[in-house]
Amino acid sequence: WKEYGELFTEMIGEGQARGEFKPQLNSKMIAFGILGMCNWMARWYDPEGEVSVEDVVETYFSMTVNGLLSGAG
Repeated sequence: WKEYGELFTEMIGEGQARGEFKPQLNSKMIAFGILGMCNWMARWYDPEGEVSVEDVVETYFSMTVNGLLSGAG
């Protein structure tokens, strides 16, 4: 967990330094949020269920990169 946390924090920090990610956000908090979201998947995901792993990846990626707001409102 510690190694993954450090790796993700470093990657996010590098993206912030390049202007790819919002610099005002805490890179460690973002890293642990993403890792927590992915790790929790092991508790609920059913490969035989109605949601494919591709759906999960697409949803998680979109939610992480674009957020949840539609832009309307």
